[in-house]
Amino acid sequence: MKEENLVYFSELIGHCISIRKSTNPTMNGKYGTVVDETKKTVIINDGKKNLVIPKEICNFEINYGEKRLEISGKAIAFRPEDRLKEHRKIERMIRKGGN
Repeated sequence: MKEENLVYFSELIGHCISIRKSTNPTMNGKYGTVVDETKKTVIINDGKKNLVIPKEICNFEINYGEKRLEISGKAIAFRPEDRLKEHRKIERMIRKGGN
């Protein structure tokens, strides 16, 4: 597995994240720090308020170490504690392009 794919299995809370692409155009370009994560949503703080972002309809860009990586919301649409259990499904989605 590539090193940059490890982000799919790591904790997102505390990372700076932005929405690169969404089926809801009003969400495109939103960014902030991840403050919480559920199975279907990521909650980010943009400095003023908390925004609840559905994972399934978005592609995110995340600061991960020294890199900025693009990740598919569909590939992380699991409870954070279940992502390791679902690694085969996630790896298949990554190979298919995440969409």
